[in-house]
Amino acid sequence: MASKLITHLKNQIKEDSSLDVLGHQWGFDEQLVGKALQNISTLYPHYSRHDASHSKQILINIERILGPERIKSLTATDTWLILESAYWHDIGMLVTDAEYKAASQSEDFKVFIENIKEDSNHHLNKLCSCFQVKNGTWQFDEIFPYQTINKFRELFAEWFRGLHAERSYDVIQSPWERCGLSSPRTELIPSRLYMILGRICEMHGSPFELLINEQKGLAFKEVGIGTDDCHPRFVASLLRLGDLLDIDDNRFCPVMCKIAGEHRPNLSKVHEKKHRSIRHFRLDSNQIEITCVCTADNFEEQINTYLETLNWFDWLEDEIKNQMTNWTKISPSKEFGLLPTIGYININFNNENFFLPTDARPEFGISTEKATEILQSLYKDQFSCIRELLQNSVDATLVELFLLKNLSKSDKLVDVFKKAQKHEILVTITEIDTSKDNLDSEFDYFTLKIQDRGCGISINDFKHMLKIGDSANNINKKYIIKQMPPMHRPSGTFGIGFQSIFLLSNKVKITSHCRRTNENTRVVLHNPLGKKTGLCTFERLDFSLDYGTTLEVVIKLDPKLYKNIKHTKDGYFNQENSNFDPIIEDINRIHKFKIFDKISEFAHLSPIPIKAEYRLSGDKSSKQINVESQLDDSSWVYLNHNEIDFCYLITPIIENNSTESNIIYYKGQKINQPSEQVDEKLLSFSSFRIKLNILSGNVTEWLTAERDKIRDNQAELLNSLIFEGLKSFIEKSGGNLKHISLEVNHNIIFNYSERLHELYSKNLKNAWLNIDRILHSVKTGKKENRTYHIQDLMKWVDGNPMLKGVELDFKTYNDPSLYFKAILGNGTQLERMWVTSLAHKETLDDKSGFSFDASEEYNSITLTFTDDGIKTITPNYLAFIFLREHKQPSTRPIIPFTDEMHAYESISIDFNDLKKLNGSHCKIPTERIIISPFIMRTSNERNVFYKKERIEELSEFLISEGLINIDKEKCIELFNQFSDYVSMTIMKSDTELQSNWTRITPEIK
Repeated sequence: MASKLITHLKNQIKEDSSLDVLGHQWGFDEQLVGKALQNISTLYPHYSRHDASHSKQILINIERILGPERIKSLTATDTWLILESAYWHDIGMLVTDAEYKAASQSEDFKVFIENIKEDSNHHLNKLCSCFQVKNGTWQFDEIFPYQTINKFRELFAEWFRGLHAERSYDVIQSPWERCGLSSPRTELIPSRLYMILGRICEMHGSPFELLINEQKGLAFKEVGIGTDDCHPRFVASLLRLGDLLDIDDNRFCPVMCKIAGEHRPNLSKVHEKKHRSIRHFRLDSNQIEITCVCTADNFEEQINTYLETLNWFDWLEDEIKNQMTNWTKISPSKEFGLLPTIGYININFNNENFFLPTDARPEFGISTEKATEILQSLYKDQFSCIRELLQNSVDATLVELFLLKNLSKSDKLVDVFKKAQKHEILVTITEIDTSKDNLDSEFDYFTLKIQDRGCGISINDFKHMLKIGDSANNINKKYIIKQMPPMHRPSGTFGIGFQSIFLLSNKVKITSHCRRTNENTRVVLHNPLGKKTGLCTFERLDFSLDYGTTLEVVIKLDPKLYKNIKHTKDGYFNQENSNFDPIIEDINRIHKFKIFDKISEFAHLSPIPIKAEYRLSGDKSSKQINVESQLDDSSWVYLNHNEIDFCYLITPIIENNSTESNIIYYKGQKINQPSEQVDEKLLSFSSFRIKLNILSGNVTEWLTAERDKIRDNQAELLNSLIFEGLKSFIEKSGGNLKHISLEVNHNIIFNYSERLHELYSKNLKNAWLNIDRILHSVKTGKKENRTYHIQDLMKWVDGNPMLKGVELDFKTYNDPSLYFKAILGNGTQLERMWVTSLAHKETLDDKSGFSFDASEEYNSITLTFTDDGIKTITPNYLAFIFLREHKQPSTRPIIPFTDEMHAYESISIDFNDLKKLNGSHCKIPTERIIISPFIMRTSNERNVFYKKERIEELSEFLISEGLINIDKEKCIELFNQFSDYVSMTIMKSDTELQSNWTRITPEIK
């Protein structure tokens, strides 16, 4: 009980009877207001005590701050204001029925609800999402809305809590009208003093600057009762301090906590733990000392308790500093001396290994600009984060190899790969069973674990990671990287790449040992856009770790955002014992495993070995994923141009069923070319493939924000690197380029490029001697108006500035009857432009007859249109479909249905239904097509072969989808017969085609 202040007031009254009215008013209000405050708990059971016990503790705190001597210096009116304000200051938390109704119908309250609806992390978001703003109604699905009732109470509590200080002023002016409180008011106490009392209570929730504002704040001095003066600003300052210092561990009532229940807001629990953390508390007129030990069920709760306690003490420190700075404007006289100083204030965790690297809440931040860039990238490739996490491990390992003095400037990538055998990166992927783990079945969940033996992450590194883009300011790390050979420097720094994981997960756990600092640390980072708004927890580990970092995360993948997948030879489904068939498989199974292809793709040119394993949730056994490296190929040639290190690999295409394409890499990772600015003519070769790997240069200068595309302003530099590679290749070939002579002619005729002319005119002058190999006549029937004569081509060649000075011999082409339709090297531009478009038009629109033939000698196809309406393909062309046109492993070729196949019409499907089948395409469409019973597979040696399999399942699928209208047994029988027909027909083709078919169909009889 505040006996000293009350005793002082009584003593003052004894000395001056005119002050007796203050004693009478206080006597009533102590009882009446104290009783009224008990009702606050009906709306705020999840809050700390705001009843008479809180008021009494405030008065006790003020007595401690002032001390006995200074209390004696208080005027009676000041003493009365202190006593009354301690009781009245929270009276605004009382809410009447009429006020509930008025609030719920106000526009401000509706705006308040809408703001919560927009905040997905707010604990009342789910409740407010049920509010229909247009008609002002609520819609609930609950039959017995017990939790809803509690949430409504919390909603109104949050609304009125923010207004309670100014509402206290209103209640003090009209206690009976506002809340039925019959505090007697007489003219013996001027209403002005009640207004001052109201303003004092209002100021306990206002900024300090307003308190001392001469126009809008409280007065320094006022006339009190009788000859007394009062000091409103001084009383308000004492109330603010007394309120802040009610911190002891009995602030939360156990009964109120039971009423609020276990589902009360998390902030309520944190505040309770904050009060219960007090271990030492000193408060007197000289000094304030406080010691807290934060305890909770887990470290995250301890962090929040710590931070809430820290915030509270920061407010206390700021308040005392503000009052001390302005004490001459606050204190009634010099007799009151100074406020107590802040002494030893310490906040600890009960686990000594837990710590914070900063003095503020450690958060993993994400800027709006960077978040937008990555979110846009997400829709291009949902798996970008996996590439980024693997890149971080590779970068850390490169730094570690350098620190171990295992890297030299002369090391090629294959040399680094060999040196890094003991630093292998291990990736473990566990597919989570959503039915067993109570997860949303609409999504796919995986646990991703990446372990490396790299340089580790120091606490200082983590500090920079918490600020996106701040890794560039990590001086210690930059110093190390600057000393590394440019070719082997990390491609980026942990930051924007790392944060992309939060697009697929809400929490990441990192355990790391940093060899540089000998720190063993476990850090948990939460999604900056999630409910914990970027919270990070830090823990020092007592046990020693191997050098390196382990990252663990549960990723959530949305099947609706998966992109179409083109499985590569090295893809997950193309490994040994795989019987994957995209036509038959569930589309979700097709898509989800792209995650494994992503790892394989990354590992191909990674300078650090990568091993990957896959397992089902709860299954201790695992399957190793093939992540074969391509760095052991000695054909890679290393060059330096414009101070950029790069290497290239140019290989001839011997088999046209190759799936290889021209690829640009940045430090081993496949990237896209700039938008329409790369000289496509430098990459338009079908007789050989170019791979170009950029090994140095700043990643932010080379790549766009999503790190999967070269910046447009780097297009010319990229062009020069490609040209230097081609130039080097031709010079090293020494003119022995017979395997590309067809390609050279094609590019000279159809791709005018000064760069190509510079290369070819010096090295390939005699290539035109083989022009006959790229021209082939076509019988055209009545379609002669679509043909071209060889002499027209000669005229065009003569006018080509690229061929100036080149002598051509066309004596053998003077036959006036020699016409040609196309230059038909398989896969060339002309085939796509002429043959495909003409075939589609002639066969589907005009319903003309046709015949497709093929020549192995010329690697060409011949299209003949006829007027008889008969559609045929030759054995050579059927062989071409399997051996030349079909290039995608784990897919089935599509065969044009023609008249000679009439016996199998029942298993043909409409061409327009082809889009319903996954992993299927048709180069030369006809009205109906037949799906091949043979599927292309790939071996560990990366060789392709055909295998007849899953015929029964294929039949079931086509029938169930309504694509074929026969019974299952008949369908299976026809597919088996058709497989024999295909094999026997191909064996009637040219000798070389027969040989190739036999070679890649070892199991087919």
